[in-house]
Amino acid sequence: MWTDAHEYLSALPSPIGPLVTAQGVIELETSTNHFAHLVRAILGQQLSTRAAATIRGRVLEAVGGTLSASTINAVPDETLRECGLSAAKLRSVRDLEQKVREGGLDLEAIDQFSDDDITKQLVAVRGIGVWTAQMFLIFALNRLDVLAVGDLGIQNGVARLLGLGSRPSPLEVGRAAQDGQWHPYATSACLHLWKSLSS
Repeated sequence: MWTDAHEYLSALPSPIGPLVTAQGVIELETSTNHFAHLVRAILGQQLSTRAAATIRGRVLEAVGGTLSASTINAVPDETLRECGLSAAKLRSVRDLEQKVREGGLDLEAIDQFSDDDITKQLVAVRGIGVWTAQMFLIFALNRLDVLAVGDLGIQNGVARLLGLGSRPSPLEVGRAAQDGQWHPYATSACLHLWKSLSS
């Protein structure tokens, strides 16, 4: 599927075409533990990569090496706080764990739903917003047509791609994708925009 996305985008006359051609095929691996993916996303919010990795390591040790709703449920709040979780993040993790354990959020069957339905299910969890849901769609489920209009990296990437003097708004990112014909492979376009910022 990533080859199909590359062939489609690289053939476009819009500025994304030459960028995709130059960078080659970008592929993602599908996440096998959706619960762990979401916990990592919650723990990483508003933290440096290094600080988030430290906290994730402590939590993973506290749960015995496997992140799941049942292993998190077995760990007392105080232990999780000692791992470095703020009160807000602890509430978020507990809400996620409870919804998964009680069946309010079926992560094993979530891939059967549309992007919009998955986003609605995820944002119902305390501490998970649209951006986190989009990152889940991209990096956990490998959905092909996700446009992360609110992501600062994507906004900066669009500004660089189009030679804009300032970072575009989410609405302007959406227009750029529409005008540039990135759909139905907006996810791949996002991957190339992120990569362009590191070159």
